[in-house]
Amino acid sequence: MKARRPGLLLAATLVPCLSFAMDDADSFAWLEDVESERALAWAKQQNERTLPELESRPEYRPIYDKTLAILDSKDKIPTPALLGTTVYNFWKDDKHERGIWRRTTLDSYRTAAPAWETVIDIDALAKAENMPWDFKGADCLPPDFRRCLVALSRGGADAKVIREFDTVTKAFVPDGFTLPEAKSSVTWRDADALWVGTDFGAGSLTTSGYPRVVKLWKRGTPLADAPTLFEGTEKDVASHGLSLFTPERRYDLVVRIPAFFKQQTYLYLGDRLVRLEIPEDADLNGFFKDQVLFSLRTDWTVGGKTYPSGTLLAGDVDDFLQDRPALKVLFEPSERVFREQRFDRL
Repeated sequence: MKARRPGLLLAATLVPCLSFAMDDADSFAWLEDVESERALAWAKQQNERTLPELESRPEYRPIYDKTLAILDSKDKIPTPALLGTTVYNFWKDDKHERGIWRRTTLDSYRTAAPAWETVIDIDALAKAENMPWDFKGADCLPPDFRRCLVALSRGGADAKVIREFDTVTKAFVPDGFTLPEAKSSVTWRDADALWVGTDFGAGSLTTSGYPRVVKLWKRGTPLADAPTLFEGTEKDVASHGLSLFTPERRYDLVVRIPAFFKQQTYLYLGDRLVRLEIPEDADLNGFFKDQVLFSLRTDWTVGGKTYPSGTLLAGDVDDFLQDRPALKVLFEPSERVFREQRFDRL
């Protein structure tokens, strides 16, 4: 097994913090190009200076050994992701340093020793492609969850590549959807269309480096020809499109994030976007039986009534679109028990 160093992050950041305190920050602007030869050489030099200091401390080795044992433990709870009736899990241990994406049946998962089937071996993929791939998750299309958009990053970076994957053949789809390395936001709309936000060129990203342009990309067409459905501003955090699937219908959404803990949500209806008029700082919790569910971060006064922070509300989607929502309170901060019976009336 290749040695891993839990203390490396501290080693890499200790000296820069001291330097920034003493010098003008602009003198280190070149470090923003995190993959440049100069920046990487500088980081390596700081590690070489600080790592011996850390390793010489008497508490270093016990902390290192304990951390590594936790990372490699086979007693970890395999966190489940239920896709249909199949349980998926991403797992790392001493034999799978980069990890495996695996699955089992729900009945098997309930046993003490589930029978796992490997779907993607990231270590084997990294070796075959000579690339330090890190698994960044998979977005699978309901209801059969056969086709997935698998995200891979080089060495755990924020930027990632996207590849379409078939969970039945356990292989990447020839001529399937693919996106090159970028800080992309990509999700399914249907079997032949994706919501895409990525680096489309100059001006397509926010100052935070995330997509501000939302496009709808159809299978078999060039990404460059995908129509633009929405554009946020460069000062926003990001914008993205997504579809939420319920037994009643599919909800097509575009979300603009102007700042952290704020968002504007639009429903895509045919060929137009309609703003869902809920507070910017509210958390959109989803849709249930044609109702939109959202919780308040701050007090909200509407229709002559004030709903306190922490309230969970629901309202008919069509009523929202006609600007006459009749709100239902599902939970209030003063309550100690969640009103489960309210869902029966939605």
